[in-house]
Amino acid sequence: MVAMLASIRRPERVSSLALIEPAALAVTADHPTVAAALEANRRYVAASQSTTAEDYLRASYGAGDERVPEPREFALRAARTAMRERPCWEADVPVNALRPTSYPKMVLAGTWETAPADYRSTTGDALVATAGVIAERIDARFHQIAGADHAPHQQRPDEVNRLLLDLWEQAADRAAPGAGA
Repeated sequence: MVAMLASIRRPERVSSLALIEPAALAVTADHPTVAAALEANRRYVAASQSTTAEDYLRASYGAGDERVPEPREFALRAARTAMRERPCWEADVPVNALRPTSYPKMVLAGTWETAPADYRSTTGDALVATAGVIAERIDARFHQIAGADHAPHQQRPDEVNRLLLDLWEQAADRAAPGAGA
């Protein structure tokens, strides 16, 4: 969200834009899969107002404590903070303002085939749809990373780094003296 908003506000200071699994669901609320996920997320947030940070973490990571990231105290502190924040998926970012920019843009999403089926159907499908729609709306290249879900940069850093290097090379080529002349 921050990268999109900063790029909209100060496009002259941006040389390239890479979005990884953008969770801007409100931007694509007209997509049926995303609309269903938004409704489910809103119900979850309303119901979780009386939950503990531990329960919030377990629900967020799907299953038992084995998926909760370490260090656990840091994760619990982050969960307590997240429980008080406005969810990022509710931000209505004016992404169409990014379309006319001249710098190279890329949107990445996982393919989600390795995620648990319930996580994929409740979260993954909506995030992939959102990433694809945002890529189309901002005129960006869209890549799906096989073997990754919501964290392709952590799950497949080799592939993501290769794509980032390509994007940055494109940006450098555009900035080179005489480029585009």
